[in-house]
Amino acid sequence: MRKLNKKKIRWILRWYRKGTPTKELATAQKVSQRRDQQLLKAYRETGHIILKRSGRKRKPIPLEQIKLILKEHLSNSCALYMEDVIHAKHKIHIPHNTIHMVLKHAGYAKDDPKKQKRRKPWVRYEREHSLSLVHTDWHESKVVPGKQVIGYLDDASRYVLACDEWDNATTANALKTLKKAMKVAEPYGGIKCILTDHGAQFVANKQNKKGTSRSEFQRFLDKHGIKHIIERVNHPQTNGKIERWYQTYNKKRNKFRTLDEFVDWYNKVKMHGSLNTRYAETPSQAFIRKMDPAVWLGKAVKWFE
Repeated sequence: MRKLNKKKIRWILRWYRKGTPTKELATAQKVSQRRDQQLLKAYRETGHIILKRSGRKRKPIPLEQIKLILKEHLSNSCALYMEDVIHAKHKIHIPHNTIHMVLKHAGYAKDDPKKQKRRKPWVRYEREHSLSLVHTDWHESKVVPGKQVIGYLDDASRYVLACDEWDNATTANALKTLKKAMKVAEPYGGIKCILTDHGAQFVANKQNKKGTSRSEFQRFLDKHGIKHIIERVNHPQTNGKIERWYQTYNKKRNKFRTLDEFVDWYNKVKMHGSLNTRYAETPSQAFIRKMDPAVWLGKAVKWFE
């Protein structure tokens, strides 16, 4: 059987007025004769034909599911991610379109035309093991006036090792926050590489005749055996993970009293879309899962010594 649209129905009406039998019309359009007769009867009684909306009737969303969606929204705001979080935590599958509908009705979401069109798949690059590469950059806070933010974010797990809000974006402040990050990483073998841009806080502005001048930041990395990787000029995508994290910072920071509370929520509560969404994995969980096996082997050797 074939569905009838307005164009086909007009064709049936035109030939019916010319005296064509309904059986022949039905055969031509590959529908039943009874369906043709129903349409023609409706036309004779009302003078026009209204097509029913295709698809089944929308089922009402159970109140329990609405409460669950609004509860999980406090930790995970994206409908697509919440679908995985709810399934992982509660073993209940609620389509993300339903979740978005509930959030939109509650005023927590809105339609975005940019996200409704098909986009090209993004090929993501990331390190295999935690602490093999850490991203950092300065960012002017849009939610805490007058503050400059610097974070150290692990490439493999998206775990934020350390983050501070300073009055000034200086090398000294960058190193103070780095020391916090190194303290967190120390039990797991330490940070191997750090990726930055060409900012004056990270790279020497003036070079000597040999072109080997090192900034204070670079000398500190050399002293602690950390490799410094500098992103390509005019290629911000290289350090895109920390830039994306600052977007989350600007959206969510004002929902928390302190920066530490926000970072703790991001690391331990919020599911990250680039990690294992099937199990609603957080950066904190991924940080341990993606740790180099050599780290655990070294710890095991120390335990048995």
